[in-house]
Amino acid sequence: MMPTDIIIATWIGLSIGIGILGINKECGFWLSFFCSLFFSPFIGALYVLISEKESDIDMKNTISQMADMSILKDASDMLMDDTITQDEFDEIKAKILRKKEARIIDPVRKN
Repeated sequence: MMPTDIIIATWIGLSIGIGILGINKECGFWLSFFCSLFFSPFIGALYVLISEKESDIDMKNTISQMADMSILKDASDMLMDDTITQDEFDEIKAKILRKKEARIIDPVRKN
């Protein structure tokens, strides 16, 4: 084998390995793999390291949804106690629904 062949085989092997490391990350296998292949395995590894885990993203979304439900329940209780008006309740509810729609459109966005 020529030295060039060894370098190419190592480059591709490292790119595949970095792609595998990216499987459970926000970037995924293919983006990690191609980033490593086209730029360099070092750049691909940095990209994988700074990407969030999918489970962390799911956890943040779940916590945000739970907080929204708590706010909505509190607002509902305040409406029943006549602490706030129906218009104020509707405004709170609309704000939460807009936030929920934004999460559906861009689930990775940091809330």
